[in-house]
Amino acid sequence: MASASGHELETGSFIVTILEAQLNGVGSENYTGVYDGRAHGISVTLSAAAKGGTILYGETEGECKLTENPLYRNTGAYTVYYEVSKDNYITHKGHASVTIKPADLTVTAEPKTITYKEAPPVYSSKISGLVDDTEKVLEGKITYRCDYAVGRDVGEYEIVPSGLTAKNGNYTIAYIPGTLNVTQAAPELSIENLSALDRVYDAAALEPKVRSDSDGALTVTFMKGNEVIPNAPAAVGSYRVIVNTKATKNYLAGNKEFSFEIRKAPLTVTAKDLRIRVKSEIPEYEAIYEGFAGADNAASLGGNLQFTCSYTKESAVGTYEIMPYGLTSENYEFRFVGGTLTVEGSSGGGGGFIPPITVQKPTISTGEGYTVSTGSEGTTATINVQDGYELVDVTVNGVSKGEVTTLTGLKTGDKIEVTVVKKAELSEAEKVQLELAKVTKDNFKARSKQVKMKNGKKAVTITWTNTSGVKFDGVEIFRSLKKNSGYGKNPIYTSKSGKYYNTSVKKGKKYYYKVRSYIEVDGIKYYSAWSAKAWRTVK
Repeated sequence: MASASGHELETGSFIVTILEAQLNGVGSENYTGVYDGRAHGISVTLSAAAKGGTILYGETEGECKLTENPLYRNTGAYTVYYEVSKDNYITHKGHASVTIKPADLTVTAEPKTITYKEAPPVYSSKISGLVDDTEKVLEGKITYRCDYAVGRDVGEYEIVPSGLTAKNGNYTIAYIPGTLNVTQAAPELSIENLSALDRVYDAAALEPKVRSDSDGALTVTFMKGNEVIPNAPAAVGSYRVIVNTKATKNYLAGNKEFSFEIRKAPLTVTAKDLRIRVKSEIPEYEAIYEGFAGADNAASLGGNLQFTCSYTKESAVGTYEIMPYGLTSENYEFRFVGGTLTVEGSSGGGGGFIPPITVQKPTISTGEGYTVSTGSEGTTATINVQDGYELVDVTVNGVSKGEVTTLTGLKTGDKIEVTVVKKAELSEAEKVQLELAKVTKDNFKARSKQVKMKNGKKAVTITWTNTSGVKFDGVEIFRSLKKNSGYGKNPIYTSKSGKYYNTSVKKGKKYYYKVRSYIEVDGIKYYSAWSAKAWRTVK
C-alpha cells in the first residue's frame, strides 16, 4: 500500500450495497366481451427490462402460484392476480379483470293455422342466437300460453312462449310471441232422414230433416232433372235435394247435394166375382182396389177402368174370367187380378143375377211402415212391409200369429193388429257394399282387342261393360300370363273411363285380364266382384 511522504499509513474497510431495481416494462390488459363459448383470460406483456421475467398467476391476491394464465368461458366478472419476478429486480405485482357478458338468445313462437272447432295445435318455436347450435346449454322446457280453446271464434290468438333458463347465465333470453290463426270451417251438412225419403210412394210430402253444424241460414232446393220443385215432392220420381248454408263468422258458405227416389207403389185391382142365370144380360162389372196410399182413391187414377169377359147373353152355363184393365197412374204399379163370372142354369125362375157372396170385413190396424190388403171375400189378408221397416208381430183378436204376412179364415169383427219397427239406418259404407253386391260376372264383363297404335306399336285394348245399374267411381285392371293365377295384388291400371290401352305386350304372348270396380267412401275403396275374364294372344 503506498504512503505519502511525510504521512503515516492508515488502513480500513467499507460496505457497498447494491439494491434491487424497480422492474419496469410490465403491462397488463383486461378482457371484456360477450359469451361466445370460448375461453378468455387477461393479457400480461413484458418489455424492456422485464423481458425474460417469470410470470405467475393466481385467483386470490398473494396466492400467485399458477404458471398458466386462468381462462374463463361462462358469463361473469373475474379478477386475475399476477406477479413478475426477475433477478436483481423487485417482483412486480398487479391484477387485471375478465368480464364476460350474457349473449342474446331469442325464442320465437312459430305461427300456426287451424280451422274453427279444431283442437289447439302442437305449438313450436325457433331458437336463434345459440353460440354452438346446441340446446344443451339451456334448461327447462318451453311452455306456451294461448287463449284459444275449442269453440272459440275465428280470429288471431297470441302464442306466448316461456320456460327456459340458460346454464351459467350465459344467455339473456327474449321471447317473441307468435300468432295462431283460426280460420272458418267448412260446414258439415246432412239429411237425417235421407233413407226415409228414399221410399215407395206413400202420398206424403215428406220434408227432409236437414242438419248442419253451421249457424248460417239454410236453404233447401228440390230438383227433378233440371226442374226446380217448389215443395217437398210426393209423386213418384228421382229427385235431388240441394242444401246450401250461408257463410258466418265461423263457417264458410257450403252446399251439398243428396238424392232420393220415390218408387211406384203396388196397387191391386181385382174384378169382383159375380153369379148370374144363364141367358142373363151382361152384368155391370166392378173392381176392388187394394193398396191405395194416404187419401188416394179410384179418382186419383188415370185412364178408364174397363173389363174383358167372353160372356155374352148366348153363352152357356159355366165360368168366365172377368179381367180388369185400362187404368194408368204415375204413382202406382198395377196388378190386375181376374174375377170369375159364374153362369148357372135356370131353376125355373127365369134369368137374373145371383146375389154375390157376403164379403167379410175384419178391422185392420193402420200405421207407418206397412199396408194390409184383403182378398175379394175379406177372408184373407196380406201384410206388405215397406222398405226400411221389419215385421215384429201380427195379432188376430189379441192372439199373436208371429211374423206372418198372410192371414186366412178372417170374418167380420176380427181385429188385426200389425207391429213393425224401423230398421237401423245403414252407414254409407254398408250402403255401398250392398250396392256393389249387385255386380256379377253376368252384368260386368271385360273385353279385349288387339290394335295398332299411331307409333306403330302393338297394343291390347281393354274395355268393359256394366249393365248392373251400379255407378262406379272407377275400375282397376289386372293382367296375368295365366288364366287363374298370377294377377298380383296391384292393378296395372286404374281408370275412370271405359277403355285402357295395354302397350307393354309381346308378340306370341297370351294375356289374361280381369277388372273390378270400386266406390270410394271417406278415402276407403270398396270393391265389386271380378268381371268375367278377357284374354288376347298378340299376333
